Amino acid sequence: MKTTHICPSYKPAYIYGGPTMSVSKLCEGLAQAGCNTELLTTTANGKTTLKVPTNRPVWLDGVLVYYFKCFSNAPLHFSPALLWHLLFKKDVKLLHLHSWWNSAIILACIVAKMKKIPVLLSPRGMLTPYTLENRNKVFKSLIHQLIGNRLLEYCHIHASTEKEKQDMLSFIKPKSVTVIPNLVRLPEVPSNYIPVQLLKSDANRAIKLVFLSRIEEKKGLGILFAALAKADFKWKLLIAGTGETKYLKRLKNLAAHLGITSSLSWLGQVQDEDKFQLLAGQDLMVLPSHNESFANVVVESLLVGTPVVISDQVGLADYVSAKNMGWISKLTVDDLNHALSEARGSQQQRDRIRKQAPEIIKTDFSDQNLIVQYLRLYKSIGKNG
Repeated sequence: MKTTHICPSYKPAYIYGGPTMSVSKLCEGLAQAGCNTELLTTTANGKTTLKVPTNRPVWLDGVLVYYFKCFSNAPLHFSPALLWHLLFKKDVKLLHLHSWWNSAIILACIVAKMKKIPVLLSPRGMLTPYTLENRNKVFKSLIHQLIGNRLLEYCHIHASTEKEKQDMLSFIKPKSVTVIPNLVRLPEVPSNYIPVQLLKSDANRAIKLVFLSRIEEKKGLGILFAALAKADFKWKLLIAGTGETKYLKRLKNLAAHLGITSSLSWLGQVQDEDKFQLLAGQDLMVLPSHNESFANVVVESLLVGTPVVISDQVGLADYVSAKNMGWISKLTVDDLNHALSEARGSQQQRDRIRKQAPEIIKTDFSDQNLIVQYLRLYKSIGKNG
């Protein structure tokens, strides 16, 4: 079976965070399962462009990848060469689009509809009421009313969590919606990734917290800072990730105003191979996002046994709650403060999660199990259109 994927950016453009890793992991998993897999993408890489061969196929970890020059990076990702290639490509049997609200994906969807190619769309968190209202609201509303709504009616939708599915169905009516978790890289975890000292109870030491994600407003760092400023226990917070300079300055000014600067450590971008060691060395991973369709970092943190404190707007909140592997907070300062305080005082609960979570994650997010579900979905769409 052949699948053609289009994503506005692809590795090594890791600056775009989770979506880049999830898409590459999916394509590589499909290729390993014997599925003929190709991906069309652009050279977008934040404020720069990737230095890669363009307009010709490149084998990358088992996937046939075509990079096309990008004339404008996020959020437009305008690439005439990519569109031209798709327009005259004759062997596309099923098109899997990743993301939304950019020209690379929306124009590709138009071409697919025109050529009557079945489309599966994975919005990667881009189709929720929050994202519709946040950033470029007028542009998004105009696109949605003029053409987006009708294009989405042509698509089958892949949602990574039940929350993402319900968020989308509140304002779009696609052909179908199927929930399959994202694939997440689950490396073998060395035993030394689980620091013994974290398993020892010490009511006097500062609890070690980590935030690992892109740094932007929707991630809720402002609420986290305010909640920690009210904490009645000792804490240290590592902040791993990058963001816009202006927003980083705002956050640092807020930290100074709240008097918590000395308890924060800004690590910048952490390499993919280093993040598991970083996560394993902390007591809690915190992600108080205003909106998150999935959140790879939740799976990554639990893989190394580090419990999580996340908002109820994170797609995996229901999963974490059902598996009892962390604490869920509403998006208020007081509720987040309460969740952190409860997690701080629950040493036995954190010890249990640290011991049990890795095996649960390996089972529930097994590549083999998830790839079978994706292949079943492709077959159904290819058969029924």
